[in-house]
Amino acid sequence: MLPLNNLILIEYEEPAEKKTEAGLYVPPTTTTTTAQDFLKEGKVLAVNPTEENIKVGDMVFFSVYAKTVVPGTKNQYFVRKEDLYAVK
Repeated sequence: MLPLNNLILIEYEEPAEKKTEAGLYVPPTTTTTTAQDFLKEGKVLAVNPTEENIKVGDMVFFSVYAKTVVPGTKNQYFVRKEDLYAVK
């Protein structure tokens, strides 16, 4: 798949549920908002050939609100280059 214009194809895996040694599940906190609630880290799967700064395989941080789900996939998103925060 070849993204057009300034779009980047990213794969993101939801983190597994946290579990204690005793087997109890730790629910996500709902009272405190952190950067983890807004920023997600994903792997770049495809970019436009004209893109010079971001390459396939790079890990990037993107806003959870700036993604568009790729139809027919569970964990692939299109994100605009302007909505990326950093390349790791």
